Amino acid sequence: MSLLARWEQAVVAPGAAMASADGEAVGGRAGIDLIKAIAIALVVAQTRAVVGVAWIAAELGVRVAMPPLVHALTTAATVPLAAVALAVVVVWGGAGRRRDLGRDVDLACVAALPPTLVAMIVAAAGTVGRVPRPLALAAVGLALVAPLVAALRVARARAVPT
Repeated sequence: MSLLARWEQAVVAPGAAMASADGEAVGGRAGIDLIKAIAIALVVAQTRAVVGVAWIAAELGVRVAMPPLVHALTTAATVPLAAVALAVVVVWGGAGRRRDLGRDVDLACVAALPPTLVAMIVAAAGTVGRVPRPLALAAVGLALVAPLVAALRVARARAVPT
């Protein structure tokens, strides 16, 4: 299954996506998917900044282009990383005796994919017209609810380690 198919599954069927990500055989794939999603968000939501960085690098050198590149990357990564941080605390804490930090982080990474998509859509909509910040934050937060609930269900359904 490709990254886009897994991302779609996280948005459309979060329960199935969480069950798939919780398998021991695929450990770590969700984190790699999130890194790729951040790269996609960088290109999609920060296109103007990426083009500007490329131009600055070509004209003035890579060293001069680093600060705007770091700014664009930070902007693109804020929502996904904040979603992961919140989700991992909730999932790890909510799993109780069934905690498994590695698997809980994988679930959190999958839970961060829908808010990342919403953040990209909001950023794209912001280029056409102004999106009020409270509305954007509410949309991103709502996009995290269903995946987070699904992640908690999967984590709490694990066998208790002996």
